[in-house]
Order: sequence, then structure tokens, then C-alpha cells
Amino acid sequence: MNHFKKTKQFLIFTSFVISLKFASAQDVHYANMQDLKIWYNPALKTNKTSLLQANYRNVNYQGIAGYNSQEGTIELPLSSHDKNEDNIGYADLAVGINAENGTNGTMKVSTAMMAFSYALPLNYDNTYLAAGLQGTYTFSQVSLLNYNLFRDHFDQYGALGSAVMADPYQSGYEYDYFSFGIGAAIFHA
Repeated sequence: MNHFKKTKQFLIFTSFVISLKFASAQDVHYANMQDLKIWYNPALKTNKTSLLQANYRNVNYQGIAGYNSQEGTIELPLSSHDKNEDNIGYADLAVGINAENGTNGTMKVSTAMMAFSYALPLNYDNTYLAAGLQGTYTFSQVSLLNYNLFRDHFDQYGALGSAVMADPYQSGYEYDYFSFGIGAAIFHA
């Protein structure tokens, strides 16, 4: 029985390493990404607790442009074991939506996300190897025809800069795309 368990762990790890060949980076655009680890690497779910998170942000740049951001995420651990039990593998499912809209109709950028992660214990001291898969669907529409009049690096890390990257021609047409990412982490709980 122990041999079967080790073989299963080896196959999971080998599958993960092989899948890295097909991985690509995510292009998440939410301005407060440091608060939302699960959005840019689902393997960073380092606990077995459920989480409901919502964020709202309203920004106005001296009357030139403004936008508001809304984000909501639900994380649900999937485990048949006791949450307080140590050194057991556990899975997590996360679903989220993010919407950023210009206050004057200049942009609409929204992303829906679904992620799955699994943490596998490496030893009996609560050290885990985690892998996560994530799919995002983004739909964006940008019409910033006077964006080139803004100063250099205007709103470099906010919604406007990434919205323009999503529609580099600033055409005002809607662009929809799907992206898939893989993340990994080693952590001590």
C-alpha cells in the first residue's frame, strides 16, 4: 500500500514537471495584485480555510481620466480530512471575477477566473509542494484616443496602462481572449 502511495505522488510530481513545458504567464491586470495571491499563482493557497474576498477601488486622475475596480474571489478547500490534521494533501478551488470600468466610458476590462490547486506534503514537518492550474477569460474594450497626450508612465501600474496593452490600437473594439496558466510553490505551513 505504501508503494502505491509513493508511486502516485511520483506520477503527480512528474506530470506537473512535464506540464511546465506548456505553461505561460498570466496577464492579470488588477491593480492590487499583491492582495490577491490566488489570482496570479493558485499554488500560493497555503491554508485549508475558505475565503470570500471583495475589493472596490475608485480612482480619479485630476479630471483627466478615472476608473473603478471591483473584484470578488471565493476560495473553497476540497478535503475529505479534518482541516486541522497536519501532513495531508489538500485541494482548493477558487473562482473570481474582476471588472475595471472607465468612469467616462473609455474602457471596460473584465476577467473571470477559475483555479484549482493541490498541495502535497513533502515531509512530516508541514512542508508542502503545491501546484495550481488557472484559466482566465478576459473581455476588454478600450477607447483612449487621447492616451498619447498623457505624460510618460501615466498610471503605469493601474488599470489604464494595462487596458491599453489589451487594445494597443485603442480602437474601441472589444477583444476577448482566454489564457491558461500553471503555478508552483514550496511552502511551510
